[in-house]
Amino acid sequence: FDELFANGTTTGCVYSSSHMEATDAFFAESERRGARMAAGKTMMDRNAPAGVLDTAKRGYDESRALIERWHGRGRQIYAVTPRFAITSSPEQLEAAGALARENPTCLVQTHLSENHAEIAAVEGLFPHALDYTDVYEGFGLVGPRTLLGHCIHLDVREWRALSERGAVAVHCPTSNLFLGSGLFDLAAAREAARPVRVAVATDVGGGTSYSMLRTMAEAYKVQQLRGLSVAPRDAFHMATRGNALAMGLGGTVGGLDAGHEADFVVLDSRATPAMAQRMATARTLDEELFVLMTLGDDRAVAETYVAGRPSKPRGDRAIE
Repeated sequence: FDELFANGTTTGCVYSSSHMEATDAFFAESERRGARMAAGKTMMDRNAPAGVLDTAKRGYDESRALIERWHGRGRQIYAVTPRFAITSSPEQLEAAGALARENPTCLVQTHLSENHAEIAAVEGLFPHALDYTDVYEGFGLVGPRTLLGHCIHLDVREWRALSERGAVAVHCPTSNLFLGSGLFDLAAAREAARPVRVAVATDVGGGTSYSMLRTMAEAYKVQQLRGLSVAPRDAFHMATRGNALAMGLGGTVGGLDAGHEADFVVLDSRATPAMAQRMATARTLDEELFVLMTLGDDRAVAETYVAGRPSKPRGDRAIE
């Protein structure tokens, strides 16, 4: 939480560990700090070390107990979280689908098509599925409250399925570059005939920075490699209101409209000598935003307000 607030992130969607206690601890800390956060116990019952495995029944039972305890309590949101198809048996994916059906206001989060080896493994485990996306469709896990991490190597049918079902493709650029997974195709997601909702994420498990400014910079580079130039306003929209919309929080956070919760960030576009030098020639808002997204990091976050309360950790001010 200190790292998130230091980098200006006030709301996130988080994979907890497979242990129920970890998710309890996360929500308890979020509540203590007054944050609006979504999280879920990771469900995984195969193809992982024994110490982090659960079972289909335990994954369902513990997730249900956590939903009853935390979902909608203050600013807390539960996300049904099967890690991905390789680590969840058909029985567990069915249990995850049941949780989603029984709790339609919860989010669903998992991973999809991050790399070619993963896709091949899923094809071997689910030989009757049309493709990777179809695996999740078959268990009722693809809908307007579904956040699918990565989505790098999708075919036309899969893009169409995500579009028709209103699911969200979550671009994780620092992770994708660090692991060499591939380059997310934003142009394909924006295809006019079948547009797909897109979010952007740090994915700090595989990514390299908590900073959404750094993440926007890497997303810009990824799209440059794909022949698409992302405008600064577009990038900032994706990281703020766009992500809020992806999480179903468009009327709650991600903007400064009347009635929104007072979660916002004050950015300093002259926070470092390099930024100040570049800003000396900036003449437009787009140029200023471009400085922030290409040169900015946690030093550019002057303050982070969570529910109206200044919350950026500093050496001279402990978080209470």
